Amino acid sequence: MRSKRVIDLTVDILVPKTGPDKIAVLGGRGFDAAPGLSLALSRRAVEVDVDAQLQDGRKLRFTVPIPDVEAALVLKALAWQSRLALKDASDIATLLEIANVHRDAFDSRWMLDDPLRAARGERLDAARALHQLADRLDRGVVAVPQQPSPRLIALIRRHVYAPSAGRRL
Repeated sequence: MRSKRVIDLTVDILVPKTGPDKIAVLGGRGFDAAPGLSLALSRRAVEVDVDAQLQDGRKLRFTVPIPDVEAALVLKALAWQSRLALKDASDIATLLEIANVHRDAFDSRWMLDDPLRAARGERLDAARALHQLADRLDRGVVAVPQQPSPRLIALIRRHVYAPSAGRRL
């Protein structure tokens, strides 16, 4: 008789950020409050079919919903702003490259460059964070591995409304 191997799994539970606190208390328990999550949850998810091979050789097949490119960019921009991690900036660069190449396929789902829709809520917060990143890149305060700063600055200015200027740059 073969014994079953138990796989330890960890699940991080995030809840939408609705106030200034980083922790949201629900039912007496504290949860990480994630800025940008409300937008991601309000939009139709992209379904991704996954074929995974575990280290012991077993294979898993499942489907996972992920945020669309704009919602993912908002999440990453707000994560970058709160922790200034290079991995977030690198993910931002990748998401903007995807937007640059596949923007026409998004139909009307990309709203970060729309002055009316990007001038409020989580899109506005993300736009401010992304232009803050562009300013830091331009001044040489930060650099993103494998992404030339002028290219990332251009992608931000092309695809994201600039709230401080009242228009796209």
